[in-house]
Amino acid sequence: MRLPKNPFAKSNRLWYNVERHYTRRSAHRSPTANAMCEAYGIMSRDIIRAEVRIGRPRRMPWYRIEKKMQTKNKEDIMKTVISTDKAPAAIGPYSQAIEVNGMVYTSGIIPVVPETGEIPEGSAAQAKQALTNLSNLLEAAGTSMDNVIKTTVFIKEMNDFGAINEVYATFFSGAFPARSCVEVARLPKDVMLEIEAIAIK
Repeated sequence: MRLPKNPFAKSNRLWYNVERHYTRRSAHRSPTANAMCEAYGIMSRDIIRAEVRIGRPRRMPWYRIEKKMQTKNKEDIMKTVISTDKAPAAIGPYSQAIEVNGMVYTSGIIPVVPETGEIPEGSAAQAKQALTNLSNLLEAAGTSMDNVIKTTVFIKEMNDFGAINEVYATFFSGAFPARSCVEVARLPKDVMLEIEAIAIK
């Protein structure tokens, strides 16, 4: 049985000509609207209406399936600002983190001690402080480092990658999250690294 391209790619309703999309043998078995939906991966909850009519010539059945358009209302998007004094405060027009529908997106976290504003010496010490700050921020959002699915690490000197990587590994258990790591010319407060993360709740 050969099927055409997904007819719902550009529209939410279409008439199917069984004779056109099926062989004569399978057409005589009169495939149901449910079978058509299954063939195109359409969930039954997305179907508004499914009906059959007899068309001409040859009185072959046509199947009409009307599918809900996949849209989201603004009211369905739950956006929450996350803030904590256990991570560096925002130093610009941004939030420490934002939660949207169960996903937590953090801003870049730098290795500043929140209580004193001091910056540790050395790449390993700064990596530990930055990741501690990130962990505290995620806990404030109701999640943890174990739920991180993606991180982005910005480092000032790629030669520090090994030392930073060793510290990084100690903050995660089980499967490590996906990661991007890039060298940059300069970071806020001239720190040696900055890290941001995406986590689930």
